Amino acid sequence: MKLPITGERVSTGLPDTKENRAKLQQIIDAAYIEHKMKGVNPFENHFREKITIQAAFDEFLSTYGSSKGNRTIELYKQAFMRFLRPTADTVISSESIKAAMRGALSNQTIRSVSVTTYLRSLRVFIRWCERRGYIDQEVYIEELKSEFIRSEPLPLPTEYTEDEERLIIEYFRTRDVDLSVMIELMFTIGLRWHEAASLRADDILENALRIESKDHKKFELIPLTDKLRSILAGLPGEGYLFKYHAAKKNTYRANLRKLETAMRALGIDKKNRAFHEMRKTFISRICRKNIPLDVASRLARCRVDVMMQHYRVFNTSEILAAAESL
Repeated sequence: MKLPITGERVSTGLPDTKENRAKLQQIIDAAYIEHKMKGVNPFENHFREKITIQAAFDEFLSTYGSSKGNRTIELYKQAFMRFLRPTADTVISSESIKAAMRGALSNQTIRSVSVTTYLRSLRVFIRWCERRGYIDQEVYIEELKSEFIRSEPLPLPTEYTEDEERLIIEYFRTRDVDLSVMIELMFTIGLRWHEAASLRADDILENALRIESKDHKKFELIPLTDKLRSILAGLPGEGYLFKYHAAKKNTYRANLRKLETAMRALGIDKKNRAFHEMRKTFISRICRKNIPLDVASRLARCRVDVMMQHYRVFNTSEILAAAESL
């Protein structure tokens, strides 16, 4: 079995069998990775003849995609349809891929967030083509994207007011007690949804509430104050504390729809708000109490830099008052 490299046919010394082709592909992949940082692909021609973009994608799905789930495969197909399908019969090369993507990006009417999702899937296919030798130069997707799409500013985080907190808790208290208590814990001690859903009766210790991390590798303790004791009073004495516990699937989305319905009924603006904004509300409140940052960081159970950059919500009135004080 011979391999064309930079115009010459080099003998591999291997019989042309399926097993040896797999070994040869491993050699190609290793060499590609070694030379990638140098900006050179030494395998300008694969041992297969040049094929169309469609043929390469079909091979990609049947080989690389064979170990992926249906959802992942569907994302690959959607990305291909959006960006490469109109020129699928063109012989594959770095230039034909770039031309196809430029044409698709210039005509996109979907949100840039969706474009980013599609491009993430498309990048997997393109990198696979580079390793197989179908593309002789690296295609920089982010550079192509920046020619047509500017990043949208992140939405401003929106915290809940005390009145909104009270109305939401009271709304569920008569409709869904478990959800009402979970929401109250998110506002009171800044629990994340999965943390509240994972609580068990044996997590209520003598002087603290034990919180398990999402990866199940560590525990954190929250002081058991009188207010927290009153919230936890009356919950089950064994097993999970709430019916929406971590062992069940899809409880987050179902309850998020309930929250949106409640806010709509109560006349509360639900834009950019979900359960995690309850944690942001908690952290913003403790920051306004002038608690030392290191202590606030322990209460928030996250690093100071993350707490200030990601969670702290500044009201316009705060910023205005600070500017006027200068």
